[in-house]
Amino acid sequence: MSASARSRLAPTDYRRQLGGSFVDHLTDAKYPALIIGKDSWTRHELATEIGIVHTKAAAILTKACRTLGIRSTADLFARTSPYTFADVQLRMGVTTLYVMFAVFRAKGHDIDAWYAKGNTKGEAAAVVTFITLKEREQAAEKRTTKGRKDQT
Repeated sequence: MSASARSRLAPTDYRRQLGGSFVDHLTDAKYPALIIGKDSWTRHELATEIGIVHTKAAAILTKACRTLGIRSTADLFARTSPYTFADVQLRMGVTTLYVMFAVFRAKGHDIDAWYAKGNTKGEAAAVVTFITLKEREQAAEKRTTKGRKDQT
């Protein structure tokens, strides 16, 4: 069978061999792997439409969006910045940000514009890796916490 013929096979073609509940877990909208407000994707959709297979990172992004009260992917793009996700409580890492960028790209959002948001030091200062940004924000939080303790 050619590669193009294999890629056209629907996941339902595997029900007999793999079992209906397994295939449903991958393809049925009742079991989304990523939820961003009203927008959601199954594991199959993430892989085939978005190009992402990082389901743990998708689950972390889902939880962060719930915590932030995000209503849709457009709302996520409009209301957040990299600084939002540098917060250690959200447990976002670069893989989760990668998932979010793939979703932004699929929805037609400008990732560079989003990544520059929240920067108060000028555009050039915003072009740092997310890991560096997160480390800076965590260090600032530690200084703030230490300052509070020193005042008491």
